[in-house]
Amino acid sequence: MRGLMFAALLAGLLAGPANGAPPALEGLDPLSILAGQPVPGQAAHQAAVNGRLYWFETAAARDRFVAAPSDYLFENRVCPVMPGVRASGAVWSVHDGRILLFGSTHCRAAFLAAPDTHAGPAPGGWLQQTSVVVPAGDLRLQAWWMRPAHWNQQHAAVIVHGSGAVSRDHPWTMEVARLLVAQGMAVLLADKRGCGRSDGDWRQADFEALAADAGAARAWVMQRAPGTAVGYVGLSQGGAVAPLAAVRHGGDFVVSLSSAATPYLQTAWHQYLNAIHGADLSTEDRNEALAIHTLLEQAVRSGDGVARDAYLQRFAAGQSNPALARFLQGLPDTAGHWRWPWLAKVVGQDPLDAWRALSVPGLVVHGRLDELSHLPVHASRQRLAQLPRPPTMQVFDDLGHDLRSGHAVSPAVGAFIGRWLTEQAERLSGGSAPPARPPRHRTVPDSGG
Repeated sequence: MRGLMFAALLAGLLAGPANGAPPALEGLDPLSILAGQPVPGQAAHQAAVNGRLYWFETAAARDRFVAAPSDYLFENRVCPVMPGVRASGAVWSVHDGRILLFGSTHCRAAFLAAPDTHAGPAPGGWLQQTSVVVPAGDLRLQAWWMRPAHWNQQHAAVIVHGSGAVSRDHPWTMEVARLLVAQGMAVLLADKRGCGRSDGDWRQADFEALAADAGAARAWVMQRAPGTAVGYVGLSQGGAVAPLAAVRHGGDFVVSLSSAATPYLQTAWHQYLNAIHGADLSTEDRNEALAIHTLLEQAVRSGDGVARDAYLQRFAAGQSNPALARFLQGLPDTAGHWRWPWLAKVVGQDPLDAWRALSVPGLVVHGRLDELSHLPVHASRQRLAQLPRPPTMQVFDDLGHDLRSGHAVSPAVGAFIGRWLTEQAERLSGGSAPPARPPRHRTVPDSGG
């Protein structure tokens, strides 16, 4: 009987994938890869595991593999860096003596740069992740609830996304979430409204609406982990939404990563000027690009149809210039474009209003090189430092907007956040475990968005 069972198993392994996909590992023999001397396998000696076809140099190598595939493969169906992404048979690395597959070359580079910050691919790894649904008013936000395998329920964070259409499987967001879990925190990471599988439309949402979504996510966590300090970690534009969420809807801490503390338009102009002055444009084209954006600002601020038409006319002329066209992408190109009402909602937004009203611990993290691309880092720090209760501020000299060192978000960022949270807990508790704290609310003045 045992022989028949093994024969059936062998037949299943030798059967190729139903979709006729090419062999995994680019046709290299898995055993030869693990031996450090990769050689091509032969189509005549093949076996299939988890729907992937593997070729072997000899029948004997194939039979060794078939007898115990898990001795040679992690057999992971999804990427260890981004669990929502299917692992590719064409991207791999050797880890702990077995072959591990990845969703992309970027994922592989991120894993190799800091393997301890990513989920263990084998059962029993350090990260537990489940799909959940978070109610947010009339919307339903699809999310991942991510916890360390041995979570002490001391801290949990709601991730607040940056600008644009961002879902929970965004590489940068996922890297940050995993860094936080590696520091012992639980993380709720949702698809932004209107993105991924979440309801709604981010294009119709101002910062207040996004803050309300974050607050609803925090309420979901608090229901499942009473007594846990639950705060927000905002990325880029989300770092301006995060303090607003804490002020409006309660929060135990706020962490802002690569976000400006300058008014929205000042931040937008800073980024655009860096792009314009760093581009290979003639003086005439550079001045024309700046003129078009100036007209756009005037039209948004005034809400005047004549100003809008003047902008659209100048915009159309600029689009016909190949040198300028790439600097006009994403701008409203018609009178009915969705960006007009959205810009009207955020044009007066000043993150400093929320930071001023914040009564819980705040941490602001920047990469100094971000000054040269996205954010007015120096001006942001100056404004925050003048507050009656300024947040803790940390600048990493050799990092930019994405806080990456090489191919992955610097582990130093996660370690600093972890130390800061521990210090806040010890300060509030007098050196012992932190007590449960009720959410705190303060009033922040409206700022046009």
